[in-house]
Amino acid sequence: RPSLSMHVTLRLAPLFLGILAALPACPLFGCDTIESTETFEVTPEALEAALADGALGLDECSMLCQVSSGTTSEPPTTSVSATGSSDASTSDVGGTAGDAGGTTDAGGTTDAGTTGASTSGGSSTSGGSSTTGGYINPDIVGCKAVEGADNMVSCDFSQQCIGGRRPAGLRSSAPCTSAEVGAWFAATAHLEAASVPAFERLHAELLAHGAPEALLRAAQSAASDELRHAAAMTAMAKRHGAEVVAVELAPAQPRELLAMALENAVEGCVQETWAALLAAHQAEAAADPEVRALMAEIAADEARHAELAWAVDAWLRTRLAADELQIVAAARSAAAASLQPRADMPDTWIRGLGLPVHARAEPMWQALNAALWAA
Repeated sequence: RPSLSMHVTLRLAPLFLGILAALPACPLFGCDTIESTETFEVTPEALEAALADGALGLDECSMLCQVSSGTTSEPPTTSVSATGSSDASTSDVGGTAGDAGGTTDAGGTTDAGTTGASTSGGSSTSGGSSTTGGYINPDIVGCKAVEGADNMVSCDFSQQCIGGRRPAGLRSSAPCTSAEVGAWFAATAHLEAASVPAFERLHAELLAHGAPEALLRAAQSAASDELRHAAAMTAMAKRHGAEVVAVELAPAQPRELLAMALENAVEGCVQETWAALLAAHQAEAAADPEVRALMAEIAADEARHAELAWAVDAWLRTRLAADELQIVAAARSAAAASLQPRADMPDTWIRGLGLPVHARAEPMWQALNAALWAA
């Protein structure tokens, strides 16, 4: 494996081990499944306009339930209802992987499908749901006006199957519309496959901009890793009766360093880092020993990919202007905020796949945020 020791001091494996060792004692299997509902204050005019046709559709809910935009006048009030693990398999996990790739241009605007938040020099939009490079993320599945109030809306959230380093211009999506294990494997296989051209493009751009040889070798190695991951995830999806969506990409366009840095910060420093920690948890917690073995291999690879992202970030810091560095930092911060866990995912995923219950996912996110993203 290529070594990045000359270019980055960050080593994620010890950090991940410390985070997992410090998790609360909530049992891996048997915690209640939680559905997240948040109440938002909106203007009476906005709510009246949204209700003009007599109902609140998903587009209207996405506009009113401004979780990632940070534009609500007051912090949301969160209510959590435990349904019990016996009902978890029927959880509504609506939402799709979405047009997660988006495009990025050198002017400081990224449509990476990740944060829905604007920065001082650029903006990022999600089209109604935030997506992650980990495997869990809230998605708006419905909303309703609060009875007796003309300025409050109650918003319901569920989870998405998301994973991998998404390339700009990703046109295909992998819907995760059921709580079945196969649906998770199929969605993850799609985005693992999409990660192959993402790393190939990273290699080409690093080469064009004169990056150190160690970074070039690591990017090539990561592309090869993702080919193996995609094949393994596809096999698991088929084993569980699910089909994998083929990857479709828009033609790649030349980009400047800022656009490259924004994508690397969001897709690598935040999303791949989170995905790597989740995979490490799955390697310990999945009920299926075959899944544990697969995720142990993937966790080690993804940790190296995340380390590569941080190494690329460190190298880019020597090439970008001060105002550009602020734009990148804002995008990274917004992407990290969008990952904060809000609720449990389906019990079938918790048990069979080893994904963490909310009582574990929240401190995992908090620890990574404190150690890396808030720095």
